[in-house]
Amino acid sequence: PALRWEVGGTSQWDTVWDAGVWHNVAYEIDFSANTIAFWHSTGADDLTLTHAAVSGSTSSNGADWHLGVLELPRDGYPDANEDFYFSGVYIESGSITTSVAGPGGVVTNPSGGSGTTTPPASSAAPTSAAPTSVAPTTSTPPTQTNVATAPKYGQCGGNGWTGPTVCAAGSTCKATNEWYSQCL
Repeated sequence: PALRWEVGGTSQWDTVWDAGVWHNVAYEIDFSANTIAFWHSTGADDLTLTHAAVSGSTSSNGADWHLGVLELPRDGYPDANEDFYFSGVYIESGSITTSVAGPGGVVTNPSGGSGTTTPPASSAAPTSAAPTSVAPTTSTPPTQTNVATAPKYGQCGGNGWTGPTVCAAGSTCKATNEWYSQCL
């Protein structure tokens, strides 16, 4: 099967969607210029610009965000259930967030392994994007407590997560899937 990025119904990028490969995706949207760029990586790798900005509808009314998964049975192949995980959609502003690490810099291996990796310490600030697995970098005022808290929209749990599990005031930790919980 193919994982494809389309703008205006025209395929701009695609790759083979292999089982067990975790794809991280971000759209860099310039609402003023009506352009969209595509960022992609796999596993714990930082996002890289995969396709330069192309002209397209940048309406923010939600009408242009489509996610589809279609399984067609084939003779000679078992019709087994497949798991697809989508960890969220975020609206950001500023520069694109290229690190797929959550707060604290730890990336849980979403492909099923038990290890974690620590990405490089530097990452850009957030931008207009709609990634599927990027936790936005946010800041919260310091608190007078010894308990580490995750900021609103930050990661707060998931299989293998070793960071904070308590959310900042005004937000609650909600599980998206077994690999990712987020402060909302």
